[in-house]
Amino acid sequence: MNKKSVVRVYKNFWREIFNFSGTEDRFEFWVPFFINALFNLVITFLVTFITGKTISETNNVFIFIPLFFFLILFEVAELSAMIRRLRDSGRKWYFLLVQFIPLIGELYLFILLGKPTHRN
Repeated sequence: MNKKSVVRVYKNFWREIFNFSGTEDRFEFWVPFFINALFNLVITFLVTFITGKTISETNNVFIFIPLFFFLILFEVAELSAMIRRLRDSGRKWYFLLVQFIPLIGELYLFILLGKPTHRN
C-alpha cells in the first residue's frame, strides 16, 4: 500500500482545485480540511491582532481584497474536494445541497463526508 504524506496530500488538494470529477478518500479530504481550518484561524487572529477589527469590519483594501481572493480560492478547492469525496463514498454531487436544510443539513453532510470508500 502506498503511504500518503500530509505534504503530498495537501499539494494534491491544491493541484486538483478545478477537478470536479474523480474520487478522494477520507484521508485526502480531511487532512486539507483541517489544515485550511487552522490556516483560516491563524489569518483571522493575525488580522484581528494587527487591525484591532474582525475581518468583516476591516475597511483596509490592502487586507480585505487579498483575503477575499484567498477565500474564493479556498471555497472552490473545498467544493471540488467535497464533490470528489461524495463521489468516493458512492453518492452524487447534488448531495451537497443537503447542507441548505435548516438545522440538520450541515450535520448530515458532515456525516456523509466521513463515510468510507464505496466500492462497486
